[in-house]
This record gives sequence, structure tokens and C-alpha cells, in this order.
Amino acid sequence: ANRVCKMNAINALRLAVDLNSENFLAEHMLAALTEGGNGNGRASNEFVSALFDDFAETFDAKLEALGYKVPGLVGDAAKELLASSGQSSFHSALDAGCGTGLAGRYLRPLVKGSLVGIDLSKKMLDLAAQCTLSKGCGLKDEESDAVEEDDKP
Repeated sequence: ANRVCKMNAINALRLAVDLNSENFLAEHMLAALTEGGNGNGRASNEFVSALFDDFAETFDAKLEALGYKVPGLVGDAAKELLASSGQSSFHSALDAGCGTGLAGRYLRPLVKGSLVGIDLSKKMLDLAAQCTLSKGCGLKDEESDAVEEDDKP
């Protein structure tokens, strides 16, 4: 019975991909079921982009509910690295996989030049572009009011 169900699922996913070559979810699931795909054990860039585009609007709230602390930890690690280097600030920084820009608020005060964020999700980048030190990027309204500075992370 499991084999029949798996074959039916594979056939349905093949049909979904044939009908819409941009159905990255079906393509990803088909690759997982057939052990195909790009062969490197990771999801395609298109799948990741589509997944996080769909998740972008609720991303910060979901992470907050999970008690997500990584952006602050990234900021703390950057401060320690800066202190150990004897420099007063970084000349520039790259936030690879920046998502909605959560770490930017912690990195911006440490970087005197360009702080560039890149991400596969266009919708995540659109949200990150709206962030400043005092609003967006997961800040609640009461936190936003407490910060006067309004520089872009």
C-alpha cells in the first residue's frame, strides 16, 4: 500500500510540474520522493525563494514567538570581533541571508560604511529595506517609541 501511495504521489507531482514548470514546491517534493533533484542534498534556490516569499509577512512574528535570539547573538559576536581587532568600527559588512533584516539593527551601529543584505527571497528583502534602527525588523511599537535614532540598518 505504501508503494502504491508513493507512486501515485510521484505521478501527481510529475503532472503538477508538467502543467506548471514554475511550481517549485511540487518540483522539490518530487525530487525528495524520487531522490532526484540537484543531487547535493539541498533545496533549489527557487524553492527557498518561493518558501520564504510566502512566509515573509509573518516571519518576524513567528521567530519572536519561538524566542529567536540569533540577531542579537550575531551583534554580540560582531562586537567581540571588533573589540579584539582594536578597531572602532567595521568599514563595511555583508549580511548573507539577511531575511527581513533582523540582524541589521545590531550590526548598523558597528559599521561606518556600507551594510549590505542579500537574500534569495525578494519579499524578505522588501521588508528589510523598510527597516531602520527604530522601526521594522521585528521591533514592536513600544520598542520603536523608545529609540529616537532613525538610521537605516
